[in-house]
Amino acid sequence: MRHLSMEHLADVKRMDMPPSIRYLSFTNDGKEFITTAASPHAFGRIDFLPVSNQLRRKTPPIRIRDLHPIISIYDLRQLVCRVRDAIFAAHGHDRLRLFDTILLLLAAKIYDEAKNPGDLYLSRLAARADCLDEFITFCDEALESIGCERFRSRVDLDNASLIACLQTLSAYSIRLTLEIGGQTDVLGTFYQEIVSSTFRGSLGAYFTPRPIAEIAVKIAQPTAEDDILDMCCGSGTFLLEAFSSACHGGTSPRVFGCDIQERMVLAALMNCFLHGASNAKIIQGDALKMQLGDFGFQGDGFSLIVGNPPFAGFESEEYLPYSNTLPGAGTRVNKVVPFIVKTVNLLKPGGRAALVIPSSVLNGEAISYVRLRNWLSGQVDITEIIGLPRDAFVHTDCGIEGALLFFHRKPAVGQRRNEVFFFSLANIGYDRRGRAVNGSEVDHVLSLWKRHNRVDRCWVEMERLRGFSRWDPNWLDAAVNRADCYGIGAHVRLTDLCKIANRTMKKSEIQFSTNVRYFEVSDTDMDRGVVLRTHMGNSDELLKKARLRLMVRKGDVLVPNHRDSLAAKTALHSGRSAVIVGEKEDGCITSNRFTILESIIDPRLLKFVLNSPDVRRQMVLQARGSASFDIRDRVLYEIWVNKCILDPSLQQEVLGLFDQMEEAQLRIDALNQHLASLMDS
Repeated sequence: MRHLSMEHLADVKRMDMPPSIRYLSFTNDGKEFITTAASPHAFGRIDFLPVSNQLRRKTPPIRIRDLHPIISIYDLRQLVCRVRDAIFAAHGHDRLRLFDTILLLLAAKIYDEAKNPGDLYLSRLAARADCLDEFITFCDEALESIGCERFRSRVDLDNASLIACLQTLSAYSIRLTLEIGGQTDVLGTFYQEIVSSTFRGSLGAYFTPRPIAEIAVKIAQPTAEDDILDMCCGSGTFLLEAFSSACHGGTSPRVFGCDIQERMVLAALMNCFLHGASNAKIIQGDALKMQLGDFGFQGDGFSLIVGNPPFAGFESEEYLPYSNTLPGAGTRVNKVVPFIVKTVNLLKPGGRAALVIPSSVLNGEAISYVRLRNWLSGQVDITEIIGLPRDAFVHTDCGIEGALLFFHRKPAVGQRRNEVFFFSLANIGYDRRGRAVNGSEVDHVLSLWKRHNRVDRCWVEMERLRGFSRWDPNWLDAAVNRADCYGIGAHVRLTDLCKIANRTMKKSEIQFSTNVRYFEVSDTDMDRGVVLRTHMGNSDELLKKARLRLMVRKGDVLVPNHRDSLAAKTALHSGRSAVIVGEKEDGCITSNRFTILESIIDPRLLKFVLNSPDVRRQMVLQARGSASFDIRDRVLYEIWVNKCILDPSLQQEVLGLFDQMEEAQLRIDALNQHLASLMDS
């Protein structure tokens, strides 16, 4: 561009130039410029040549590209804590008001990154001593742009706490976080960290970690022609994962969401804006009470429903079409049951679903779960069942074990598989704190699913699945691939070697005792299987310990009856050892976390059998439920033991090794006492 001096500008009129001329003004370093329209007056001089905004402002602009993405869930949780503490320190808000305030902060942050990517307004605002009024105005503008004007801003902050929050948030970019595909749901994580787990648990409001949503969406394979619904959308993670996956060539699916909490509707709308799903229809209400039209949808049903129905709480059986209970009778079932039924009813024929469910849906013995599985067998074609790691939801404050369930509503459209894929994931790419770890099995599972090869041993015929009493993947693996491993020819039942003793004491029996000796699970050695110590307590103390109800006798063998104990990591082997009751513990009371066995063979041989990996695996396999995994007494009748345990030569060898271990332990105890005496001296 040719430089014009003031003398050249004096001839503008004579050159028949337009009445205004655009000028460029540069910063000192020449990297930034703006264009300005100016008009020369009659004398051909310009009184003021405008300088760049960058030159007028002392601080350079802060752009999105200058910020940091949030890489992991763990980093996001740390950020949440800093923002929360800044507000708590100033106001001590209750948690719901606190979350509402932070939602407004995030709405402004999201809008600022969309509107001012090259010069972020909030970053400049954070440098001012008095910015509250300007922030409130900006918040209202942000809510209106996102389509959330009904949530008018209620910013409950003073200038100091607002500036502290803005300075913390200003270092990070939500849009960059989205673009790099980090395993983070910003809005959902803020909610999880700020609102108490007790409050969320009462609503069943636990959020789907993004890696789980990604797996579900990759298997569900949404398309741009889909109408996608999430009945319990929360902050929208699951719904928007499906939306992003289905967007191709400028076309995108229609998305619909619903949540019973109004603040989650606002969070979901903000998430939709962030993901470019500006036409998403997110409504507030109880999805169980809604019909198709209430979601703003016209048609015979949704083609894809995704979601994470509530894990906690109960609902009336009136929502179940197969219920025999009269309305108002008061019979209630876990919330997840009617939500799964509602999912089926809202799908169009051939429509498909991808749901996160508690494991009890697949293996629960309660009549509500049994009837649900029977009903599903007639209404849908189950296509995939994927078990999730036991710790998959721990960082969301949910200790329930979950799974992914996929199905098509009958009649399925197009080519149908007559087989069901099943797999149990042990590593999903993050740990119980939400931090990324190596060794994820996700890609392996997806490759097995895609190639659909029976050699992989993770497929079962659909009709055969319907005949099973439970559908959890580990149990299916045993039923399909190892059904012929056990039999009378080479095995005996565990109950052929022992009898199950029921010595549960009633409260009335305990009340007559003045002093009672007792021990608990923690009072036994995990590896050696001996009682380390006993306690003395009166009857009142014992009554407060509800689990202490079993009377034990010398020679009893106590087997842990909870899955966590059976699978615990110990020094010598995997799982807490069975315990032999000695003479000193004869007549003690112990916890019902043990099952008492009266051994027909030498108690040490029975202990050897109960600690064997094969018996442990069978017992763990028989555990049911999603939160409590007790091994019921009747399960022991289904456990097989290799018949070689009856071989006298093997028995003699085992008992000889036990004798050697006891002698070695006596020597170790003596050495420990010698060390202790040296220390005392």
